[in-house]
Amino acid sequence: MCRILTIILSLTLISIPPVFADSFWDRFKDPSDGKVDFSGWSKDEEKTTGGFLPVPIFVSEPALGGFGLGVALLYMREKGPYEDPKTPSGKEGKQRPPSIIGVGGAYTVNDSWAVAGGYQNNWINDSLRYSGGLGYTSLNLDFYGIGQRQRPRLINLDESSIEFNIEGFITLHDLRYRLLNTNFFIGTRYAFLSSETTFSLGPTELIPPFQRESNDGAL
Repeated sequence: MCRILTIILSLTLISIPPVFADSFWDRFKDPSDGKVDFSGWSKDEEKTTGGFLPVPIFVSEPALGGFGLGVALLYMREKGPYEDPKTPSGKEGKQRPPSIIGVGGAYTVNDSWAVAGGYQNNWINDSLRYSGGLGYTSLNLDFYGIGQRQRPRLINLDESSIEFNIEGFITLHDLRYRLLNTNFFIGTRYAFLSSETTFSLGPTELIPPFQRESNDGAL
């Protein structure tokens, strides 16, 4: 899993277009004092190449082991204003949403992990918008719905819990088209989730290990 995350981060760094700086590391410095600054792109460079933003992720969910770390890498590019027939002459047109590409991943102390990627963009003077992404995860959790007092003979529960795993793939796509020159859009959205749930009941002959697959789609 660590190797997969390393490959994703490396490919993201390599795919970032070069900015107008003396070296790669200059983009992480403030031009005024030379100190570390991830927002040090000038306005002209931002319109041309965009900016790269790393986002740390901290996981503190007890069900996932209580501690985990991750990182998301975002590349954002401003597309600038576009000409709107309703805009008075001599004034700047409406601002288009930025183009964003992102990938990320996280890992916790109980071997739960997740990777994901997404993309957002707009075309034809912001008349056509798309946003979508996909991800894959494997979560190791504890189920406390059955206590020792209820079924002490059937299941030998450590601390009254049952370990189970949810592993699955999810994808979401959203496409919209602006109606004339209004702020209203019409479009379609599709989501799909494929998951597999596995319960580990421990040393018991009465109840075998439980496994179930599920596929859900929505349009």
